[in-house]
Amino acid sequence: MKKTISTLVLIISICLLSVSIFAADEGGTKEGGSWSTESVKVFTAGFAMAFASALCGISQAIGISAACKGAARNPAITGKLQVMMIIGLVFIESLVLYTLLIVFIKV
Repeated sequence: MKKTISTLVLIISICLLSVSIFAADEGGTKEGGSWSTESVKVFTAGFAMAFASALCGISQAIGISAACKGAARNPAITGKLQVMMIIGLVFIESLVLYTLLIVFIKV
């Protein structure tokens, strides 16, 4: 239930942030505090990178914690567990690098 609510809040916040880019005129005037299209792109790119980095840190912490608990319960599989953990951490980190690549391409 908690995961569903957080996903719903995330979707609503993304929809609310994207409204301003569709409502902006072509020139993107700065009068009256309205945001230009470029400033919305930069803000969204920064938000996406921060969000991806935060989730990466959390998921890596959970993965390392689980690996440490597994090694404490069964020390005989520590070598195999370490290899699997490093592969998993590489996959998690690659998602952040893909986000960084998309940020550099779009902005």
